[in-house]
Amino acid sequence: MSISAFTFIKNGEMLGYPFLESIKSVLPIVDEFVINVGESQDNTLEIIQNLNEPKIRVIESKWNDKMKDRVYGNINSYLWSPSWYRSETRIIKNTIRSYAPDGLFWVVLDKNKTGRYPKAVHSGAKIYHYGWARSEEQMNLKSKKVQKYWNKTHKQINYKEIDNQIIKEFKGTHPKVMQKWLTKEKTLFQANPNHKLSRKEIRHRIMLKLEKLFNLELSKKHYRLVK
Repeated sequence: MSISAFTFIKNGEMLGYPFLESIKSVLPIVDEFVINVGESQDNTLEIIQNLNEPKIRVIESKWNDKMKDRVYGNINSYLWSPSWYRSETRIIKNTIRSYAPDGLFWVVLDKNKTGRYPKAVHSGAKIYHYGWARSEEQMNLKSKKVQKYWNKTHKQINYKEIDNQIIKEFKGTHPKVMQKWLTKEKTLFQANPNHKLSRKEIRHRIMLKLEKLFNLELSKKHYRLVK
């Protein structure tokens, strides 16, 4: 049996993605890593090529710009909310007919025009998401460049405008491969104390209370857990 990894990236350097660290963290457990690199305005392709890693196979592509269709704030903070998926399918057999909408989760095709979430078991592995730990400037630039793919318009992102109750202190250890990328913060990220809760945030507060009261897990799941 061999294991292949796949990802896609465009303007990774410009938009502050820790893509190099992400690639390095996966290489030890795969036999090959296929990377689709979109035509970029920075040195993303060269950075990946300079790894000179025999496991990596680069596919250069030009993305269709007309196509339509969680660490937060700093390294000492993370979000604990039902609005952020807490677990996700990340490995799937290539014998299963499937596709990945938005590259975020898997849909299994039992029939030509219908799909379902895959059956899954917990591997015990942890994945750290650092997209929201990059600078606010880089996050806004990313939003301006990618929202068009989802037929949306960019809305200015302000990290401080968030429900302060879902910000928790990170007490674990960041992966070694991330150490150089991470900024050295000493305090917990501070949200705006006068932030006005949206209807969605109010609903999530209620869900968090229900989770605590009844020992539930109500976050979004793109799989059916097999026990």
